[in-house]
Amino acid sequence: MNLATQVGQPYDAATIDRDVKTLWMLGKFHDIRVETVNSDDGADVVFHVTREPQYTIRDIRLKPNTFGVEISIPPGTMLTQAQAQGIANSAKKQLNEKGYSTAKITWNFTPVTGGRHDLILNVVPGQSLKLRITGDNPLHPRPKVYSAADIDQYSARLQSHYIAQGYYDAKVTTNEEIQGKEAHVNFVVTRGDFYHPIDMKVLCGCMFDQRREAEKKGILDFNARMDESLVPKVELGKPYTVGRITFFGHKRYSDSLIRSHFLLDEGVPLDNMLLRKSVARLNASNLFEPVDEHGVHILTDAKTGTADIVVNLVERKRNYWNFSGPLPLTASLGARLPAWGKGVLELSTYSVSFNLLAFSTILKLTTARRFLPVLSLERSFMPGAGLLSGFAYSPQIPWKYSVMNYGFTQVEQRLTPKLAGTRGPDIVIAFQRPSGEAGLLCEAPQPRFKVIRTGAMIGLHVVRTLSSF
Repeated sequence: MNLATQVGQPYDAATIDRDVKTLWMLGKFHDIRVETVNSDDGADVVFHVTREPQYTIRDIRLKPNTFGVEISIPPGTMLTQAQAQGIANSAKKQLNEKGYSTAKITWNFTPVTGGRHDLILNVVPGQSLKLRITGDNPLHPRPKVYSAADIDQYSARLQSHYIAQGYYDAKVTTNEEIQGKEAHVNFVVTRGDFYHPIDMKVLCGCMFDQRREAEKKGILDFNARMDESLVPKVELGKPYTVGRITFFGHKRYSDSLIRSHFLLDEGVPLDNMLLRKSVARLNASNLFEPVDEHGVHILTDAKTGTADIVVNLVERKRNYWNFSGPLPLTASLGARLPAWGKGVLELSTYSVSFNLLAFSTILKLTTARRFLPVLSLERSFMPGAGLLSGFAYSPQIPWKYSVMNYGFTQVEQRLTPKLAGTRGPDIVIAFQRPSGEAGLLCEAPQPRFKVIRTGAMIGLHVVRTLSSF
């Protein structure tokens, strides 16, 4: 990989530290040492790394069963022990969200044929508890399953709600009791004295506007504080420009294809909203497993005012199958083409599939046959490729239907993100009160006209589905 430390450049300890962090984030080394050797010609910088053992994965299995946990790692992926622990942690988090609050997962690599390994996740789910909430809890939505994280989050929202009502000293406590397969959680709110209500709509609107302006300038740190005077004070961090954007984990897809989905370029202000939209566009391409906040790392350098972006990717499985219906009833087998070419001829972005369609006699379709085999060459829609994606060619289907399908795909895929809108993270205002500091929560607003937007998205999906007939 290319490090920022290069031959011919001045020696910079900060740059070397950033390179060490970049190497650590790869997860491929369990020891990294830097040696500097001075000579008449300058300083030689040597990175000594001890490679972490890697295991080629054939499959990931959960025992005694999956419990609804979804983990998708393509066969042939190389995993380290640290990455295996991360997968186990992800599975445990999913179990917690499903109500298995005491779940435990251990893991081990089991060798199989061909030098590959199966990653075995041994699941001890504990007892899944139904949640019953009582007490002072006027907020919605409420936690659906018993999870310590969800209970704590709801408590913080509840406290913020009563502070905004004018009870600045409000305190929320919970009484939890396990009865068989049910968890009873009673929220008790001690309101304290009444002061003055806080207009959260105006306050939060102001905070979100200020944060957005800060994001446009590349400011990452946005801290808001407020006391009983109800005059918010905002502390802004240092603005950063984008340094290097680096992607790891892609083998079949070119770096230029991945970069085409990003709305940020190197050298521009690091706009966090554009970064979120870029990741959303990358996820919409369906080339990789969904990337969340844990897969994106920002390495800041206060001295230079630059921030490197590191994105860890996991490619989706190359082969796939699908069964859908009832109108039409469709069975599909497909595979992506091997890596070759670039641009619109990058074959890894194409897939070939065999589909068997069972048409209903009530539909006026392209054929009267009960079963229609269809061989298709397809390039799924990718936001970064735009008009050069979202099309399919099938010799068995008349060209006019393929053109219609292409047009509907372009319209749906372009309008859906705009209708869905973009929500940023919540803002927590540190509220200074007589009884101590508390968090005043500004929840990220829903897009305007949400009901109309949702209806429009449903309509687009229906039209798109009918167009595929």
